[in-house]
Amino acid sequence: MKRIIGYILITIVSILSFFQLLQTMKIVFGSFNAYLWFIAGIVCFFIIRPFFRKNEAWLTTFSHELTHAIASILMLNKMHSMKVYEQEGSTQYLGRSNIFITLAPYCFPIFTYFILLLMLLSSVRSLCIFQFLIGLTLGFHILCFTQQTHPNQTDIKQNGKMISYSFIFMWWLFNASIILYAVKYGIYRAVIYQFQGMWTNLLAPF
Repeated sequence: MKRIIGYILITIVSILSFFQLLQTMKIVFGSFNAYLWFIAGIVCFFIIRPFFRKNEAWLTTFSHELTHAIASILMLNKMHSMKVYEQEGSTQYLGRSNIFITLAPYCFPIFTYFILLLMLLSSVRSLCIFQFLIGLTLGFHILCFTQQTHPNQTDIKQNGKMISYSFIFMWWLFNASIILYAVKYGIYRAVIYQFQGMWTNLLAPF
């Protein structure tokens, strides 16, 4: 029964997030010049990627385990340890696990959100720098997601492949809309925009 309810909620949120993302894309294409630094950041990441390829595996593993740890703390668990090696890592905590903690590394670009939070303290003059860094970190997370999101991942098999991929896809839609809107308007307005838009879409049939 829990799984059925989970599928229903994931489907509803995915549909609402998809339509909200369509609205966000209209904003992006309607003010494309405002996103040039953001796009430059993404492109720049893949240009400089060969220069840190020796440490790429460790960095992506570090990001993966750090996201597990942050998700665990947000779920009020007590962190015990986090180990990072080149090809594998582990995060140990005291408390209950759930799908949010298990799949968080495949859903949340944590460094991008960190830059978005710092952007709240920025001035208009430094806006382009933060937009560039948002793109740069998002490029890194795109690399992480494409490398780590595959059927043989233990985290994905643990929850079941179908619900895992559905959960991940839902958050990709949700995050894409928030991040794209936040590049121009900031994270605070982006969160309000996202939830207001989803609520409007939910009530639209009525």
